[in-house]
Amino acid sequence: MTRKLILTIGSVLIGLSAAFILSGCQEEGLVLGTTATPGLLKIQATTETLGAAARIYPSGQQAPDDIDVNLTPSAFTIAFKRIVIKQVDEETGATLAEQELFNVDSVADAQIVDLVNSQASDLIDAADLPAGTYNKIDIEVFYMDMTVPTIFPGDTSYDIAYRMVYETMDLLEPRDFLLYLQPEWMTGYAQLATAVTEAGYYWMNREDPDVVLAVEGASQRPDYNVLDLFANDEFWNSEHKVLEGGMINPPLEYDPEAGGVLTINFNVEEKFNFKDYYDETKEADGLWEIRYDTGIHPFPPDFECQPQS
Repeated sequence: MTRKLILTIGSVLIGLSAAFILSGCQEEGLVLGTTATPGLLKIQATTETLGAAARIYPSGQQAPDDIDVNLTPSAFTIAFKRIVIKQVDEETGATLAEQELFNVDSVADAQIVDLVNSQASDLIDAADLPAGTYNKIDIEVFYMDMTVPTIFPGDTSYDIAYRMVYETMDLLEPRDFLLYLQPEWMTGYAQLATAVTEAGYYWMNREDPDVVLAVEGASQRPDYNVLDLFANDEFWNSEHKVLEGGMINPPLEYDPEAGGVLTINFNVEEKFNFKDYYDETKEADGLWEIRYDTGIHPFPPDFECQPQS
C-alpha cells in the first residue's frame, strides 16, 4: 500500500536529464506482473518476508545469561527520500552513469510505502529515462517503521511499531528510535499513564523505560539519553545515507520505446534482534520484554531489484 503525492520532478546528473512523474494515490498496491507502458519505467516495492507476529524460541542454550533472538516484523513501512538508478562497473564498483529518480527535502513530500507480502506497491513512474543498462539502485529514507510483539509496560504483549529515524525532522535526529504507544496500555503505571495521554510516537529513556516523552507537541528534545540506532559516525554524518544493497539482477536493459517495470524486493526477515535475558528464576522465552531483555538491534532491510522480463 502506498501513500503518495502527485508531483513532477526534473533533475540532471552526469549529463543526463529527465522529468519524473509520481502517479496518484491508490489504496491497493499493484499486482506483481504489471504491464509495461511505453516511455515509463514503473518502479514498485514489495516483500515476501513479513511475519505474523512471529518469534524464534531459543533452544538448548546455556551460559551466558542472555542469548540472541531475532524477530520478524509483522508490518514494515518506508518513507523514501531519494532514489537513484545507476550503471556501475561490476569489477571496480565505479559509477559510470546515474540518474536521480526522486529527491525531496521534506518528510511531508516523502513517498511512504507500507510493504505487503507478495503484492507490489506502486512507488514511482519515471518518464524520459535514457536508454541504457542499469544495475544498481541507491535508496535513502527519512524513516522506517517496523512492528514487533512487545511485552510492555506489564506482562501483556502488544504489537508496537518502532520508528527508525534516518534524517533530521524538526526535533527528531538521525539515530532516534521511537515507540508508538497507546494510553490504554498504561493502566496501573502512574508515571507512564501521565506521560502517554495520546496515541503516538515517543522517545524512551534508555536507562529507564518508565520515562517517555511524546514527539507530538514537544518543544525540545528529552534531556536524557534516548533509545537510538546503531553507532556508525561515517554513515550518520554522510551527506547521503544510502541503504546497503540495491543490485539489479539481471541488469535492466531499458528501452524507452518499450518502457519497463522494476520491482524492489525488501527482505525484513529477522530484522529485530535482542538479548533474551534469563537466569535461575526466569526462563528464556523468545519474547521481547522491555523491562528484562537488553541489547536491541533493529536492522534496516536487505533489498534487491528485478526487472520484469
